[in-house]
Amino acid sequence: MIFHFKQKIDSTQSTLTSLVRSGSDMDLPYILAARLQTNGIGSRANSWDMVDCGLYVSIAISRDSLPSDLPMQSSSVYFGYVLLKIFRNLYKDSDLWLKWPNDFYLRDSKIGGIMTSHIKNTMIFGFGLNLFSSSYTSIFSTKGDEDLLEKPIFAILKFLGFDSVESLSDNLVINCNKECLAFKDSMLDWKSIFLQYKQEFHRNHSFYAHVDIHGERKKVSLSDALLCDDAGIMIDDVVIYSLR
Repeated sequence: MIFHFKQKIDSTQSTLTSLVRSGSDMDLPYILAARLQTNGIGSRANSWDMVDCGLYVSIAISRDSLPSDLPMQSSSVYFGYVLLKIFRNLYKDSDLWLKWPNDFYLRDSKIGGIMTSHIKNTMIFGFGLNLFSSSYTSIFSTKGDEDLLEKPIFAILKFLGFDSVESLSDNLVINCNKECLAFKDSMLDWKSIFLQYKQEFHRNHSFYAHVDIHGERKKVSLSDALLCDDAGIMIDDVVIYSLR
């Protein structure tokens, strides 16, 4: 496993995707994190605005390391909910939730998102989370004196089995000769994660989503959406999947 931290980057997701596409010989999982992201990718290919303090991380992992029952079309919901569990445990906040299919919300406001991509036998999932912002909804309303960034990154690294990082410095690269077994946990198989997410899906019913229906982009209400077993949703007898 490799952990790479940079003070500033254009986009963790774009950078890591390019690295994987180049065919570079790299140990997986590869975790790329940054303090500042100047050209982040948001929903529907929009930019993700930089905030005072944000969490920006992308992780490339071999599909062989993932649960055998995970449908590829369910990836955004799966990784999103796994991360949600980590964030809830860290911040002790039950008002954090995952809006279908890939947005982190705090009560009624979006504070982050996740996107996934598949390249051959590698899956890359990247996410951003507003930790503190003077302009947007965020985890914290005041910045405080402590470093807001280290705690969530260390929590994610600990989850992945990476326990050798003590502080963050620019262009820090650490190689850990250890296999990532986190996603092989029986409590993290797709069925277990889906059942937990399903219990909270009702939170979506007062929101909208932008989806593709018969090749046309539409904004649809989730008020009557039914959640399918592979995290697709059914609206008016049409099953819709996340493309992110």
